[in-house]
Amino acid sequence: MTSRHLTLSLTAAALASACGTPMTPSMKPAEDKAEYSLGRLVVADATTGKLTVIDLDDRTTPGTLMLDNPGTVYASATNPGGFVFATQRMQNRTQLVESGTEFEEHGDHYHVKKKAPSLKPTAITGALPTHYTHHQGWTSLFNDGDGTVDFINDTQLARGELTPRRAATGTAHHGVALVHGERLVATMSMPSVTMLPDGGMSTSNLAAGATDRALSAPDTVIDTFASCTSLHGEFTTASHVVFGCANGALAMKWNAATKKFEGTVIPNPAGRMERVGTVEGHEKLPVFIGNFDRAPANGLAVIDPRSNTISPMALPTRRFAFRVDEKGEHVLVLTMDGNLHKFKLNAAGTALVADGMPLKVMPEYAMWPASPPRPAMTMGWDRVYVSDPRDGTVKEVKIEEWKLEHTFTVGGAPASLTLTSMSPDWASKGDHDHDHSGGK
Repeated sequence: MTSRHLTLSLTAAALASACGTPMTPSMKPAEDKAEYSLGRLVVADATTGKLTVIDLDDRTTPGTLMLDNPGTVYASATNPGGFVFATQRMQNRTQLVESGTEFEEHGDHYHVKKKAPSLKPTAITGALPTHYTHHQGWTSLFNDGDGTVDFINDTQLARGELTPRRAATGTAHHGVALVHGERLVATMSMPSVTMLPDGGMSTSNLAAGATDRALSAPDTVIDTFASCTSLHGEFTTASHVVFGCANGALAMKWNAATKKFEGTVIPNPAGRMERVGTVEGHEKLPVFIGNFDRAPANGLAVIDPRSNTISPMALPTRRFAFRVDEKGEHVLVLTMDGNLHKFKLNAAGTALVADGMPLKVMPEYAMWPASPPRPAMTMGWDRVYVSDPRDGTVKEVKIEEWKLEHTFTVGGAPASLTLTSMSPDWASKGDHDHDHSGGK
């Protein structure tokens, strides 16, 4: 027996003697421990309606579901209800999936309960549902076919109320909408068909700008921001809504005093003809990250609303996807050579710099444009997940350690994936590793 163990034993004996009665294990008060989950990963097949649900805590597959058609899956990582929206654009429908993970609040922490995932029986119908957003507990789906917006909050979903409200923008176009506080921000259409950022032709118009509407009266326009040509892509924080434009980026800053948005177009650098068509960000970041390229995809840009500047950065080869991690510390980029790149902001917060060497996660794609289906990426807590539709796998990479942690084999052609049911208080646990030895 070590001196430490001896001290603990003597202390326990002394306490028992002082109380007069030895404390047995059954007499000890139960400790109410917090429980944490890395969430569940939902992987959609490109050629069938198959959804594979992976529990990331024990790396099991608690369920496989079948959509009516191949779908694209979207979710909020920390949605407490674990709802996944599976859009089927050409079939004019979105089906809802419950991940099967539930969080029971216990004062300042949560307990985790798990069951099999399920497909809700009623679908959301809309004309060409395409762009999904989730902000401040609200999910919005933009229907390109008629320009309507379906929006619903997490509380309604948790109560089993699965029918969203609908607002109209008036014209079919390839748009986007989001809820910001008590406002609904929705795009408005351009007068003609426009080339999409990936080089394809849209089946409806791209947007020409954005409108501000009260959430209580979403069909009435309060204000218009019309100086963003060929609008595509958005990201939202508490202070800003930023859209990509052919002429730069539209930054809408919320003024709490006047209860109005103040819109500014951040121009492209002089002489540069690339464009922003996708925007990412994080509440912790003072800037936004956009793509910056003409087809084919080959660059990124730091969009800075503080200085009203866009700072481009070339990539070593063409890009499939990029995301900001859940901590707001890194930008992850997947390129067609099969490498995953990790960048961070420089000390001034004005440019991206490499953080380590590229990590090989899959064989390269030899030709561009790569034939669909193409790889996809989604973020977890200190992890990034990348699908390879060529061999039916999903790779899990730990961001801090910068290593390939695990390969999931799901079969088929996994081309869309999303993560949900990550513990709402996961960040409070710190940066400790998670035990994969068994599920809860």
